[in-house]
Amino acid sequence: MSNKLHFAHTWQVHYTSEETFNLDSVQFKELMKVLDINCFYDDDEFADDMECMVDDWKSALERLRNYPYIPEDDCDAIEKALAMLTPKPSVQELNEYLTRIYTNSDTEDGYIHISFF
Repeated sequence: MSNKLHFAHTWQVHYTSEETFNLDSVQFKELMKVLDINCFYDDDEFADDMECMVDDWKSALERLRNYPYIPEDDCDAIEKALAMLTPKPSVQELNEYLTRIYTNSDTEDGYIHISFF
């Protein structure tokens, strides 16, 4: 018995916009670094498309939920992340922002797919 080639005949992407903070792709990538969320870029560091690891995203959400009961280094990183955003949000607002992106994303492949356009 041989394997047969299968392929998708329709590929649809549904984009949802999240405009709580006025971030460009470079600022968003820096936010991900500060929150220890590993992201991979299509072409290079300056690409507008990225895939962020779901497990890292969930870990960041957990740290935000448990703020300020987490290690001081994590609190400092979160404060650095908050200072990057305009308007500067509270920890709860940042958590809500990232939670909305997480809950509205297709994470079946282990990544959250982000595009800026």
